[in-house]
Amino acid sequence: MKAPLCKVCLESDILCNVCSKRVEEEKITQIEIKRIKKVYEIVKNNKEFENLEIKRILGINTIYIIVPKGHSKYFFIRNGFLLKKLSSVFKRPVKVVEESGDKRFFIQKLIQPATLIGLNVLYTPESKKYIVRIPYRERKFVNEKEVSQILSFLLPGELEIKFE
Repeated sequence: MKAPLCKVCLESDILCNVCSKRVEEEKITQIEIKRIKKVYEIVKNNKEFENLEIKRILGINTIYIIVPKGHSKYFFIRNGFLLKKLSSVFKRPVKVVEESGDKRFFIQKLIQPATLIGLNVLYTPESKKYIVRIPYRERKFVNEKEVSQILSFLLPGELEIKFE
């Protein structure tokens, strides 16, 4: 399994210099480290999951596992064994989202079953501001606080979620 942590750090309670530098630079959080270690404990002895790669594990009420394109298939091997096991370990629903070069496509996958009306980018002299537009009638499907937290990790600049 490939993860944002090295294999030594996954198996021990202490972080090496490289991984601790990632924590200091806020590329990974302490909560993420605990979650990645739990996933590693489940898959470490299964050869089916040796090519699994995880980029990030984010979320509060729902756990969002962000994987590279084509790696979501590992979560559905053996009738979704890994997905079901992670849901029971985290005691929360788990959603797998594939990373994409297209920000609009990635956000659409993140907020499903809600639909994305549009992604606007407002350029200011200091930075970019992303405005995610979602239909008002579908606001019940989107946890605004959680989605904005996840997108703030992944999109540089300010973020605003608008329900229209």
